[in-house]
Amino acid sequence: MKKMMEKLPDSILGNFGFDFLDAPCPAKGKFNVESIYDPTYYEWYQVNEIECVNFEECVAYIEDYMIKHGPCNGLLSFSEGNACILIPQLQRQGLLSPKYRR
Repeated sequence: MKKMMEKLPDSILGNFGFDFLDAPCPAKGKFNVESIYDPTYYEWYQVNEIECVNFEECVAYIEDYMIKHGPCNGLLSFSEGNACILIPQLQRQGLLSPKYRR
């Protein structure tokens, strides 16, 4: 994400502060970014036919980051990380830990 955002003009980037988190889980499988980025690869979670694996750990990782480095005004993500964008809304609805308060 950081590499992609570097293409935006300073007139946009200069108005915001960004923290770029790497996903916490070592990725499994082969990825189409191997020609662009060197390994090691990480992922937020995995989804298979039966379950979503590591999603709770993903939420805890982001929540802990927000507690230590916040306040945070929002989350910006892409690809599988888009599910993580729901964290602030889930928290406001009382569905996540009340540890983080803005």
